[in-house]
Amino acid sequence: SKSSEMEDISPVEEYKTHSFPAGKHTFTIDKRYSMIRVVGSGAYGVVISATDSKTNKNVAIKMVPRAFNDEIDAKRILREIKLLKHM
Repeated sequence: SKSSEMEDISPVEEYKTHSFPAGKHTFTIDKRYSMIRVVGSGAYGVVISATDSKTNKNVAIKMVPRAFNDEIDAKRILREIKLLKHM
C-alpha cells in the first residue's frame, strides 16, 4: 500500500546554519562545517578552510558577495565553479 511505502522513506534532515565573521564578510553556512581559518581574500570574495563534520575532511569554502550583479563577473565565477568540479 502507498502508506506503508511512505513510512519506509526517511525524513529529510533539517538544514541548520550558523554565521561567523571571516575577513570583512560574514559567512552563513551549514552547521556541519566549522571554520579553521581564513585562507585568503581577493577581488571576488573570501576563502576559508573548514572541517566537514560528516566526512571529517577539510574543505575550502568560497563566498562571493554580489556574484550575480554583473553578467561578466557571473560568467567568470560560473566558469571557476565548473573547473573546480573536475578537481
